[in-house]
Amino acid sequence: MKFFTLLLLAAALLQFTVPQDVQAQQFTSDKKQSLTGIEAFLLVVEFAEDSVEMDGLNRSELEVQIAQRLRRSGIRLMNEAEWSRERGVPYLYVYLNTVRSELGFYSYRIEVKFNQEVNPVRNSGISSMASTWETGLLGLIGVNRIENIRPEILSMVDEFIQDYQAVNLN
Repeated sequence: MKFFTLLLLAAALLQFTVPQDVQAQQFTSDKKQSLTGIEAFLLVVEFAEDSVEMDGLNRSELEVQIAQRLRRSGIRLMNEAEWSRERGVPYLYVYLNTVRSELGFYSYRIEVKFNQEVNPVRNSGISSMASTWETGLLGLIGVNRIENIRPEILSMVDEFIQDYQAVNLN
């Protein structure tokens, strides 16, 4: 009986035509201020699972789309050699974590974070990497619809671009 109930629940989830998602909490209201004065940064795009690519969402293509979007918005991206010499080593991190169910769907978490070196107020003599801007999304989606996560990721990148432009390009 328990298996049958789980099977019905999975079938109901697969019938939706749009991904079901929940917006993650926003950590600070002034997170965009941490982007002030950043002239360029590295872009890193990672997927936790290879099966996502086998099911239709290509990481390399997504990375190219994100880079083009950033550049069209007036944002300069660094290569790894430039980045390793850059003060504060800033980078935009786009991460897709997925769990593929045997019932034909993915649960997923998208994270878009801007990371950079920071110094704690209590001890400015030390430094650490930290996310100073971030957004995220949780959801479920049918395996055959995995490509529909792409607009969600691009929308979060657009949110980053708006905040970056608000403090740097005005």
